[in-house]
Amino acid sequence: MSREKFREFDMVIFGASGVTGYYVLEEIANCVEAAEIKWAVAGRNIKNLREALDTVQDYSRKNIDITSIPIIVADVENSSSIIEMCKRTKLLLNCVGP
Repeated sequence: MSREKFREFDMVIFGASGVTGYYVLEEIANCVEAAEIKWAVAGRNIKNLREALDTVQDYSRKNIDITSIPIIVADVENSSSIIEMCKRTKLLLNCVGP
């Protein structure tokens, strides 16, 4: 069996509390139920990620609860946190940027 089958998540949105990440988070939240994927959000600040999940939940067109989506703390300045995040997922959507 391939290693990917043993990953904790199918997808992680890295930088989910930024402008691009927020948009991606909103789109995923509105279509993920049908796809039945395991996903998480990641970034430097757990408070900002929690606020992004709460805000998207409030405006979501679907009746699903995304406030319990797992949060991974990872920072581009800390290479070991990036490596550990990547080990946990099959697909990393990098939304980090200036």
